[in-house]
Amino acid sequence: MRKWIGVNILFLFFCFFISYPLLAKVTGVCSNCHTMHLSQSPWPSNWTATEPQPYLLATSGSNPCASCHTNTQDGETIVTVGPPGGESYIPIVYNSAVEPTKPLAGGNFYWMVKNNDDTLGHNAKSVIPDHHPDSNLTTTPGTMKGSTCGACHDSSMSDTTPYPDGNYKYLDCVFCHAAKGAHHADDSATVVGETGKWYRYLNFDYFHPRSFVEGLGFCGVEGIEDPDWEQNASSGVHNEYAGDSGSTPSHSISKYCACCHGLFHGTANTGSDSPFIRHPTDFAIPNFGEYAEAFNASGGTGTYNPLTPIARDPSVLIGMSGPSPTVTLGSDQVQCLSCHRPHGSPYPDMLRWNYEACQAGTSNSDCGCFVCHTKKD
Repeated sequence: MRKWIGVNILFLFFCFFISYPLLAKVTGVCSNCHTMHLSQSPWPSNWTATEPQPYLLATSGSNPCASCHTNTQDGETIVTVGPPGGESYIPIVYNSAVEPTKPLAGGNFYWMVKNNDDTLGHNAKSVIPDHHPDSNLTTTPGTMKGSTCGACHDSSMSDTTPYPDGNYKYLDCVFCHAAKGAHHADDSATVVGETGKWYRYLNFDYFHPRSFVEGLGFCGVEGIEDPDWEQNASSGVHNEYAGDSGSTPSHSISKYCACCHGLFHGTANTGSDSPFIRHPTDFAIPNFGEYAEAFNASGGTGTYNPLTPIARDPSVLIGMSGPSPTVTLGSDQVQCLSCHRPHGSPYPDMLRWNYEACQAGTSNSDCGCFVCHTKKD
């Protein structure tokens, strides 16, 4: 049974509540999250608000998103709130007390804060209220400086003063996850898209009009959501992500990342074929040379490895009835999340594995590089 967390887990606004086997849509008793007048007595143990809050939320704090998705007690990464039969499940992205036991798909902010190292996590401006984002990392890697994106990022100016130098400033949970109205959206479709407010609410509608986003060639991520956020991922149980088909707007998760990290995406910045100048993304894994044995493939078909997630061509993804245990070379694509965990990891650059342990000529099953580069170990 899941551990019950009381007042130490502050509550809602950007919480992905589920009741297995449902997905991100909020389920459970309404009072798990809302209070009509903040006048009930005795107070439910999970209420932390001392004065009325926007959206009638029963929690307060400078960042309700981080407050809800923080576990201050232990290493559990999915916690339960509410009464039996009406409970809600919350994925944890920050274990503030101890190291997370099973980090979820996006990773965890624990290592970034513990080590005071912004290279270990995406320190969106107020994700962690007591951790300022300027301690180590002062610029957005891969930012196309001078572009309109730069107006959202600045480490030296005030919150209200745009400054196009590409530095962090306006980033917040809702910059990446447009949760407004999304918690009650119908995401029951196998492939979650616009009707379900996009895969894991990943779009920029909270800050940007659609015309701006489509100008970047991106409009919301599509994908298949694993019910427990990959807490127990395997070859047959995992998230599925949309790759890119070259159409506009794109629903690729890598194109989504590229809206801020544009220099790490696209043939102009990576190259169109070997030799690449930067590691490609939204690029089909070849079915020749050393890649013909990627994911232990034989005859062009390999076994999905959650250590290095791949993306599917949109035409393939839309026809899927659930996560696939196979990888099809020549079609399935390398993506940003093949190597990185966006919330954070124990390794520099938010990598999914210890890059320094990837040594040429030395076999290492924990090195994700060798999953594709099969002749380098």
